[in-house]
Amino acid sequence: MRQGSVAVIGAGAAGLAAARELLREGHKVTVLEQNSRLGGVWVFDERVEKDDLLGQNSKRGKVHSSMYRHLRTNLPRELMGFSDFPFIPELLGSRSVDARRFCSHTEVLNYLEAFADYFKVKDCIRFNNTVLNVRQLFTSTDRTGTSNNIMPWQRWVVTSECEGSDIGVTESHMITEEYDAVVICNGHNSEPSLPDIKGMDMFTGFQMHSHNYRDPEQFKGQVVLVVGAANSGEDISREVASVASQVHVCARSWKQLGLSEAELIAPYGPRRNIHRHPDPIEITQEGNVVFSDGSHLDGELHTIIYCTGFQYKFPFLFEREELSHSSGLQHATEALTIGHSSPYPVVTVKEQRVDPLWLHIFPPSSAPGMSFLGLTRKTVPFPQLELQAKLVARALSGRIMLPRPEVMKEEIMAFYEQLKEDNVPTKYTHMQVGQAQWDYNNKLAALCGEDVPETPSWRMKMAEATGLIKTRHAESYRDVPNLGAESENVCMLQEARTELELIAKTLSVRDFKSDSCKT
Repeated sequence: MRQGSVAVIGAGAAGLAAARELLREGHKVTVLEQNSRLGGVWVFDERVEKDDLLGQNSKRGKVHSSMYRHLRTNLPRELMGFSDFPFIPELLGSRSVDARRFCSHTEVLNYLEAFADYFKVKDCIRFNNTVLNVRQLFTSTDRTGTSNNIMPWQRWVVTSECEGSDIGVTESHMITEEYDAVVICNGHNSEPSLPDIKGMDMFTGFQMHSHNYRDPEQFKGQVVLVVGAANSGEDISREVASVASQVHVCARSWKQLGLSEAELIAPYGPRRNIHRHPDPIEITQEGNVVFSDGSHLDGELHTIIYCTGFQYKFPFLFEREELSHSSGLQHATEALTIGHSSPYPVVTVKEQRVDPLWLHIFPPSSAPGMSFLGLTRKTVPFPQLELQAKLVARALSGRIMLPRPEVMKEEIMAFYEQLKEDNVPTKYTHMQVGQAQWDYNNKLAALCGEDVPETPSWRMKMAEATGLIKTRHAESYRDVPNLGAESENVCMLQEARTELELIAKTLSVRDFKSDSCKT
């Protein structure tokens, strides 16, 4: 097998999964993490981007985490964990800081710490290292060689800024290194995305993106507009409603709730002070809001919180959105001199599509030397990250062979055509809803080899059951016993427990909650 040096950018769940699988394949792994601890988005940070609470200034003082203080998971822990490391502390001979099925972010962070400790991933992490630039360096024009290197005709030059705490130096300094491959795991929940609403820039009240939301206390007694009703919008609106006078929540559609017209217009929440509206189309300077159905909210609006998602950003890559990927691929592969880096981007980002990526992972011109993990949305993330990481690690070692670049490109274009036929907007390219994620996961498993099984049926059933109780018990689904009263759910939970107990018996973990992550 081929073994090479691999840089992993980011030590969140994706980076940890990548490092674990790369180590299993015998690669030399360096994980570059900009913060002082692992966990990525699961690290709660009191700080906010106070100089730009909407997160639109690229030069703002950035805070990576979007975690709010009282967040609980929206997936049950049995479903959420990696396939071979159960997210149930007592099965691993330890105890939990939050034993609830839908637990706090602190519990998830402890789980990731334990995962990194057990699989010795921590030894590979350089903390306080911010990656500034990644360049593709072509060292040969011959792609037919038999070298044991991963891709003998190219390497990757990675420049990072190190604060120095890991190597006994107090001053920040730059480090430039060459690697055989780069795995990008920098997450997609840190760069706010805002809607384009007429007049929003004229509103004189307080505005912020959910990225900078931490707790509800500052909104006591206020009238608050929450734009967006996905997971964060639902959670934040309920938190804010516990102290605010009135909360008005906007969404493109409320049909998925299956409510009658009377139920849709009725206030809800423990204090009956949350109101549903369609999308806003105009906000006046005085705080009046006009909605897409012609209705309006007049008067004393104090605050707008935008729970409108995030953008894909790779600030360390050379991106030029106006360049088509086809011309970029042609020039990158044909117009380079030996020893020079490509002046063209490996990928571009436009309308929330990272293009071109085969299976949301590999840019055809650079596979498997460059890969991206964790770009899909609306999925059960950790098990999917594990499968993506296995595919990348095994492709780099040569245990599996990827299709030729031209085949990858053909499949990407066919995927785009299918999205177009299905009337799926470009911005939903990386979204996987319902059966789509299981089909994708099973395809990854098949590509990885016979030793990687398909998704167990109980995981799919548990995800479906979770979706149902979210709809039926929106305010309390996290505390509904057995994911609902249905007998099939009880059987499914028992099946999950039995499998996870068997997996736990193969592990020698005795201290799930490591000293380094105590809070």
